[in-house]
Amino acid sequence: MLTRREGAMVQVKIVTLDRWDLAEVERIARGRNDRKVEAGVRSNKVDAAKGELGAHLMGVRGEYAVGKLFGLPLDEDCWLHGDNGVDLEVAGYTFSVRTRGMNGWDYALMGTDTSEFNTDFGVLVWAPDRNPRSVTVAGWTTKGHFMHNRKPVEYIAGQRRWAMGPEKMFGIEGLYWIVRQFKLREGGGSC
Repeated sequence: MLTRREGAMVQVKIVTLDRWDLAEVERIARGRNDRKVEAGVRSNKVDAAKGELGAHLMGVRGEYAVGKLFGLPLDEDCWLHGDNGVDLEVAGYTFSVRTRGMNGWDYALMGTDTSEFNTDFGVLVWAPDRNPRSVTVAGWTTKGHFMHNRKPVEYIAGQRRWAMGPEKMFGIEGLYWIVRQFKLREGGGSC
């Protein structure tokens, strides 16, 4: 699927999750959620209306869709106080997936500490709840590109965060090529 960004047409990829994918997403999300509930830890989420499990379901749907798109295994670990930022990895290169609940929303850190972007690549995903089977892999960035194009954004209750609009992201076709090169180096084929 093509979408217009800064006057040019760039590719986004819609990933369809089947019922088996959704069952796996729910298993992983419930595992993450249950471990946090047992420990009395709340997630650092933006949408309080979504609830703990809802936030995990949306995030895992995004991570799972990117993993499915590129043939990469998902990091299923549950971190009680936020993960280490790495959602997917290939040939030593790391990816952080930011899943947003509405099409068109930006790639955002959880605050203004730029060290939070600690992976080689960031991937923006849109996963609205109205159709859980359809996930849009909207674009990607590097830390340097993010740092150059970020802007401060006010979120709920005055929370300031660094964000980059989807129009500044690279089209997904470039990430196909990069992941393929990494997989070839690793001896794992292509996506």
